Amino acid sequence: MGEQEDIIRRLVVALLAPAAILLANADLAHAETAPVRIETVRIHAHALPSASRAPRAFQLAGVRWQGTAGLELRAHRVDGRWTRWVAASNEAPVWTGAATTVQLRRAGPGTARRIRLSFISSPRVDAVTASPALARTSRPAIITRAGWKADERIRRDDPEIAPAVKMVHVHHTDTASVYSCRDSARIVRGIYAYHVKTNGWDDIGYNFLIDRCGQVFEGRWGGITTPVVGAHARGFNTGSSGIAVIGNFTSSPPTNAARRALRNLIAWRLDVAHVDPTKRTVMVTAGNERFPPGARVRLRTVSGHRDTGATSCPGAALYALLPRIAEGARKTGLPKIYSPQVERDLRRLSPGAIEPLRFKARLSHVANWTLTVRGPNGILATRTGRNDRVDWTWKGTAAVLPRGSYRWTLASRGARSVSWPIGDLNPWAVAGVPLTVDGSTITAGTVDSLQAKDGDRLHVDGTPSSFWTTNRVELTQAQWNAAGHVGGSFTMSSGGAEATVEIWDFASDQWVVAGRCDVVANRSCLALRPKTGGTFGQWGGGGVSMRVRVTYPQAMTVESSRAVIRE
Repeated sequence: MGEQEDIIRRLVVALLAPAAILLANADLAHAETAPVRIETVRIHAHALPSASRAPRAFQLAGVRWQGTAGLELRAHRVDGRWTRWVAASNEAPVWTGAATTVQLRRAGPGTARRIRLSFISSPRVDAVTASPALARTSRPAIITRAGWKADERIRRDDPEIAPAVKMVHVHHTDTASVYSCRDSARIVRGIYAYHVKTNGWDDIGYNFLIDRCGQVFEGRWGGITTPVVGAHARGFNTGSSGIAVIGNFTSSPPTNAARRALRNLIAWRLDVAHVDPTKRTVMVTAGNERFPPGARVRLRTVSGHRDTGATSCPGAALYALLPRIAEGARKTGLPKIYSPQVERDLRRLSPGAIEPLRFKARLSHVANWTLTVRGPNGILATRTGRNDRVDWTWKGTAAVLPRGSYRWTLASRGARSVSWPIGDLNPWAVAGVPLTVDGSTITAGTVDSLQAKDGDRLHVDGTPSSFWTTNRVELTQAQWNAAGHVGGSFTMSSGGAEATVEIWDFASDQWVVAGRCDVVANRSCLALRPKTGGTFGQWGGGGVSMRVRVTYPQAMTVESSRAVIRE
């Protein structure tokens, strides 16, 4: 490489003109809130190796190109020294420290085209560390986006949120591993600006970043405990949290401080999700260069980027440490609750019953536990036990199960509790069975004709025509007391006009309008009114008797009719 190095040195003198540089941002007055500046030059492949001088000092350099060849770069620093050659990456910039010039060269066979070299000026900031919250597995100290002075103006959109975090992907930023930790925040700011302005992403790709001193930085916006979908593992972003260690670990491992921080961050983040760091999980991929869309891939819950992408990330030296780091994360902050789940969706069978629900979970060791099911009005069921497994089926019955959100909690002393939703229950309703029928001019049909939509019909003549039914609605006293609406429903075999539905008030001995609807042939018409304001049913013998009247401006043929009581 001696002759090539000599060519590169001569090319340093023939620097690109500043006019070829594309400016991306303007300065702000205060240095601490000054934006990251990115200037980009085009490099012709036939000119490699090449040297490019920036219009001002920079601290990071990024390269994007197409083709099969690799590229390497080094920078001439303001202190007069050259950095070592490092591999360039299409995804992340390289930390150079304060520098003025970048040299580029090919690394290996293949082609390289459409080369873009970006000089990134990232002002130094004083990062502010957020105090860790008191939790079962202690949250590590995290420098929030506000703490590293993220410029929220450049963020393109709010993030997508996954149903849950199922695993973590460990990355390296493929940048220089030697840097002052005072510069870590500006490195993160530079990566953020590069990901958005050069890569065209909505935000920084990683959910968290860790520097060589063990400082943890919040990455993508959306919340550190929220399952934010990042842009770090193509095809596997949904359901995974991306953690990048700043540096390149192809041959040398991270520092002990960085390894401890990675272990503690994984222990905390997966404990929030109740995921065992030493187990495996199945991910359904959106598709990438290795896996077709929809493929089910079984992965370690602590995986490296190379497990899902065509990459060497996070470097061989860090990748080899992942099993040990995962085992350490499992042992950090015990006890823990793993894999809580409900094996069935919430589905109502009646006002006081749903399909039975089976609750399951694992504990890190034998311990006492308490499982509680809560509805909109409070606790519905409680179960206790002592072992390292939870497996309990709730029959799903109560006097009345009101509409609204249902949750379950699982607690064990010292462990992070589970408090997860079960689902939302729709309002309940019950319909009566016709007992008697009367009308102005019933020309055909009987009570049996209104039992169901079965082809039998009740024919009523008149202009207008009407009929009324006395219905018995089977329900409990508690359900009747909890009901909020009463009324009736019916179906006609023809339509085209408006019908009026009334219910009988036993207190005032008169009909009260429940509602009106435009009749459509063979489509149910439901009319309801609040249960208050009258006595619209007579309780007795395990049910309620109600009267419903339907009036229509012309003759009608009725398929079915019911009184209705609803929450």
